[in-house]
Amino acid sequence: MTGPPKEFLSLFARAFQGGTETSLSELIEMFKQSETHSTLVAAGEARDAIDKAGLELIPPFGVGRMSESRVLRVATHSVPLEEEVRGLIAAGEDSKQEFKSSLIFDHKRAANQPELDAKSLKSDGVLFSVLKTIAAFLTSGGGILIIGVDDKGAPLGIQFDYACFGIVGDGRDKWELALRNYLQTRFKDGPSINDYVTVNHCVIDEKSIAVIKVQARRALSFLKEGNDHRLFRRQGNRTLEVSIADIEEFLTWRSKEAG
Repeated sequence: MTGPPKEFLSLFARAFQGGTETSLSELIEMFKQSETHSTLVAAGEARDAIDKAGLELIPPFGVGRMSESRVLRVATHSVPLEEEVRGLIAAGEDSKQEFKSSLIFDHKRAANQPELDAKSLKSDGVLFSVLKTIAAFLTSGGGILIIGVDDKGAPLGIQFDYACFGIVGDGRDKWELALRNYLQTRFKDGPSINDYVTVNHCVIDEKSIAVIKVQARRALSFLKEGNDHRLFRRQGNRTLEVSIADIEEFLTWRSKEAG
């Protein structure tokens, strides 16, 4: 084989533009040159092409069903540079980017009731606001959520969340574990949702900032609230709930956006 097939090059381009979805079946079909070209050989060639391109497949080869949807994206081996994150913050909020001051700490209540301790300032409302933004990005072409900055982009840091969780010292790993537990338990198809979410950290003005990159998902991503399952979308720099009455219009818009 002289090089990757044209179909893979198209997939490759989408992976570098923020990530894309595929499956082992789709990849193997791309790399099968003839009936005599075995599935095993095609799978090996697909794996080699992905590695050489600096991409990663989530879940990886050897895990799950052949037809299972997987994320193909740029390999996440490095922490984003401070300059990159400063650039993202300077760009402001839009349909593909949003800022949140915290994951679970209620800054507004803390300002109004300074006598409260950190654990009393743990807010499910703040958490739900974060999760519904992630839900909207999943269903609306992906996006970036930056946690630890205010609406104007001023760094606050996620250390306020550490206090809510009782974390002492550098709590970035435990903070991410808490976020991923919420994604797993608060979403329908929760275990799969984590494959579409990448978490990185950087320090700006001595504040730890979390950068959450959310990959678009073909399947609709429903956020659970009690016994209800709620669907969200992005519209401009807003996150809106999709009602039953609007679902057909939303699906038509989504299909056009996917191209």
